[in-house]
Amino acid sequence: MLLSASFVALTAPASFLAAFNTTAGIFEVLVVRSWAPHGVDRLYSLINYGYYDDSRCSNHVLKNNFNP
Repeated sequence: MLLSASFVALTAPASFLAAFNTTAGIFEVLVVRSWAPHGVDRLYSLINYGYYDDSRCSNHVLKNNFNP
């Protein structure tokens, strides 16, 4: 359940690419934990939990440990 805090405990890597597949095409977002640690951990947890899978918003592909 999304209201459970157990899945939120994930810590994101220092940076990663999140690729979003939309009807307009694919776009990638470079996510850097040091810029917003709590927000990035939350996004990382939601992605890994499957929150965005098959959603109207988008589908994702997570590429961990991206080093720019």
